[in-house]
Amino acid sequence: MWADTQDDVVGTQQHLYIHLALQQQQHQHQQQHQQHHHHHQHHHHQQQQQQQQQQQQQQQQQHQADVCVVSVF
Repeated sequence: MWADTQDDVVGTQQHLYIHLALQQQQHQHQQQHQQHHHHHQHHHHQQQQQQQQQQQQQQQQQHQADVCVVSVF
């Protein structure tokens, strides 16, 4: 019984990680599209990229925290 339960937990965690990975890929794709779209308007393009990278790192940390909370239960 213990083995079955463990498999279920691992399967759930893998599913969560895959789901988060897909979300992050979509998010990155949207950002690339926005950067390309605004490329002609902004002269401070590099500065904008740095800000978006910082935002991304913060979001990834939040995602990791969510996964930890879910894993406990």
